[in-house]
Amino acid sequence: MQARSTFRSVQLGAVAALVCFSTSTSPVSGQADCDGLEIISLRYAPFSDTTMQVMARSTDGLFSSPVFNLFDAQGDTVALGRWSFFGMTPAPQSHVLELHAGQAPPASPFTGTLEFNHVTIDGPEQCLVDLQDVDLCAIDVCDTVHVFAYRTGGGAPVTTTLDWHLDAADGNTLASGEFDLDSLDQQQDFDRVCAAPGAYTLQVSQDEAVGTGYAFGVTLGGQYFTVNGPIGEFDAGGGSTIDFDFYPACVEIGQAIAEERKSEMWISLTGRMLVINTELSPIGAFQIHDGMGRTVLSRSVNSLSSELDLHGFASGAYFLHSTSSSWRTQRFLIL
Repeated sequence: MQARSTFRSVQLGAVAALVCFSTSTSPVSGQADCDGLEIISLRYAPFSDTTMQVMARSTDGLFSSPVFNLFDAQGDTVALGRWSFFGMTPAPQSHVLELHAGQAPPASPFTGTLEFNHVTIDGPEQCLVDLQDVDLCAIDVCDTVHVFAYRTGGGAPVTTTLDWHLDAADGNTLASGEFDLDSLDQQQDFDRVCAAPGAYTLQVSQDEAVGTGYAFGVTLGGQYFTVNGPIGEFDAGGGSTIDFDFYPACVEIGQAIAEERKSEMWISLTGRMLVINTELSPIGAFQIHDGMGRTVLSRSVNSLSSELDLHGFASGAYFLHSTSSSWRTQRFLIL
């Protein structure tokens, strides 16, 4: 690796994610100094195992031509950033880093250096952020996926409703709904789904073939940013599907953990009564989250079995997540 000049080196403690972290530097003439750099998160990419994602923003001024690079603890290149923005603003930005040629996703937790490059009136400058034990898969049970459909402009304008459902790899439906493209002014629609890392299939269909020229797909997005996922063309003759992996690097980590488990947890739902069972180890502390990732129940059980009355819960998908053991997150559906 080529030698890199250090503008400022700072230390980040062991955390699950980089949240609201700002470097501390001396001012640079004519340019917002690195005191205004806020790293929101460093994670695996949601739809790729060949890229990483840095979320960042400026809390003071504008960093021109911002680019991030990632290096491991030995100083070797892990991933290199793309130039995607003219400047870093107070609105959060998603910066994509391409893994170095032939490089597998780094192990998590990660220790190394995040290099921030920007341009001042005096020329290029760098800030180095020391990373210690950063969880690259810091997902709170699930993350919000946007499923969408829109008119591409091909063919004559029509009004239609497209049915969609999102299925997990085990064949169970995580969520379903309709894209209402029911007027000439309403030519795009989307829904939000909270999905755990894994493999999924998005299927879109319509009862009657009424037109062509529609596309559908998935994204990960917030108020200020979007990470694009796969997009497909709708086949009006019978429907279309998209297969995609969501946080594939996190899935690989989960599979590695699963191979080491000696005790399992399983659940069964009858009506609104949920039964939780484990073997060898007590259930311990757990939470139930709804489809939007909100915590709706927290409990701790010091036994191998427990029964929960969920009659007060609304219909929909829920996730049971252990907070004291390494059991996989369990999904169940209340009708």
